[in-house]
Amino acid sequence: MTDRKINIDSIHIDNARKMAQLTQKSRIPARPGQSMTTNLTQKWSSSPKVAHHVSVPALSTKTSTSSHNSCSNPQCDHCGSVIVPAPVATLPLTDAPSISIGNWEVFTTRKPILNSQDTEQLEKTLGFPIPEMTFGHNKVQVFKLSEDRSIEWSIDFNAIDALKMVRKNVDPSELLQVSYAQDWVDARQHRKGDEIMEIFRPFDWSYTSDYKGTITSKVPMTIDNSKAIPTSKLQTGSILFFNDMILFEDELGDNGISLLNIKIRVMKDCLLILQRLFLRVDNVIFRVYDTRVYIDFEKLEVIREFKRLEASYQEIRLQINVGTGDPRALMRDTAWVADHCKEVFKEREYVQLSG
Repeated sequence: MTDRKINIDSIHIDNARKMAQLTQKSRIPARPGQSMTTNLTQKWSSSPKVAHHVSVPALSTKTSTSSHNSCSNPQCDHCGSVIVPAPVATLPLTDAPSISIGNWEVFTTRKPILNSQDTEQLEKTLGFPIPEMTFGHNKVQVFKLSEDRSIEWSIDFNAIDALKMVRKNVDPSELLQVSYAQDWVDARQHRKGDEIMEIFRPFDWSYTSDYKGTITSKVPMTIDNSKAIPTSKLQTGSILFFNDMILFEDELGDNGISLLNIKIRVMKDCLLILQRLFLRVDNVIFRVYDTRVYIDFEKLEVIREFKRLEASYQEIRLQINVGTGDPRALMRDTAWVADHCKEVFKEREYVQLSG
């Protein structure tokens, strides 16, 4: 066998050099006082504005309750949608797009999973081991501001508040059981050699949580199951802003998966948040806990719907048509599983805010 020569054209070399330069440039953090979005903002604001203008909260008007001081995302002057650039290569990596419509402000934050120090502190606070991938800094925040820019109503979705609602100090006989459940719990204890440093009391190792968001408001929400989310309104109009993130995920010691994620989409007159807890314990059970929050910017009304969906593992398996695809892929598809589970609980809450 003869060795084959590999020829590299000068065009390929030049393209590789340019790519390397772009990569190096993106890894240089912006210097203090420099805004990497100033030129972008000026560029997009120089064109004619659309009728449904979407503004970004300026530094002088942002309340101190949020960790963000301003929005770094320009608006498309043709369709009104917010342009979300790729995260800047800084350490730590932070992705925090936001949008403001009238007196409503929406902030989202995506960061890496908690480091070992944060994990240890959170486990000490909660009293049980947290999921393998806990995005403790990820959050979705919505604020309704009054005329004086004070917060009239707000809702916040984050992993830490969700984990606080996981049951602990419970009778182990009340928890879901699989063949390796106790082995998994034992393996999650903090050890130093053969010495057990900390023993966690029994907790819901599936991380099932009835978390529906953290609301701060002077006006409480009231239960009103007659208030339905207007799905027809959500199907019309363009989406100005969208984000999708994971709050926590754990494979339950290869016994399944527990996943909490959240999506938000904002249109010119309303927004919808969907938080979904998806639980699959192999050969035992499926659970889907959905929280939907609908906010109408024009009517100033908020509807929150919470649903519990459940089905046994065998019930889901029997609904799979082998000819339609991979059964394992379907059992990982949260939307497909939710459509094939039984609704065991539903509750709607409503609040009418002032202008």
